[in-house]
This record gives sequence, C-alpha cells and structure tokens, in this order.
Amino acid sequence: MKTGAKLVAECLVNKRDIEWVKRLVEDEGCSLEIDNLGDDADFVDVHIVGSELGRQLVCEVKERGAPKGALDTWINGKLFGYSDAEISRFLFGAGRADTAS
Repeated sequence: MKTGAKLVAECLVNKRDIEWVKRLVEDEGCSLEIDNLGDDADFVDVHIVGSELGRQLVCEVKERGAPKGALDTWINGKLFGYSDAEISRFLFGAGRADTAS
C-alpha cells in the first residue's frame, strides 16, 4: 500500500487474529474495512486501505454488490491493482465480455 501500487487489498482473516492484523496494518499507515461473514463463520473479509479514496471506493463497491457485468469487473480489477491486460484476460476467459468485436 505504501508504494502506491494498489488502492485496496483484500483477504480473509481468522476472527481470533483480527486485532493482531489490525495493529500490523495500522503500523503501516493503513486501515481496515471489515465485513463479517456471519456469526457462524471463523473468518472475516478484510479490505486493507491506504487512503480515504480507497475506503470510499470499497464502501461504494460493497453497496453495489457483486459485479454485474464487464464494467463492474473492470472497476474492481483496477481497484485491486490489476493491469489492463490481466483484467481483459479474465473477462474474455470468464465469458464476461463480448468476444465478437
């Protein structure tokens, strides 16, 4: 995050480790956005954000829900720091983009 390569990173963290991870992330000058996967789950979905812009984008993406098409997938790919080539490869490989262009 400090190098500016990504706005956001995402990972699953065991609930018992969340305070330790939070300290590590905060020591790096970043913050966490935590999504509870349910009371029965042992893990939480954690977004590591290095800026206010990253936090705002994570919140907006959560509000929109799962990607509904190529544009949403492209936006998510850029948010997580993927290259144009890798996003295109994913879209065409996953059948999410019109390959008849």
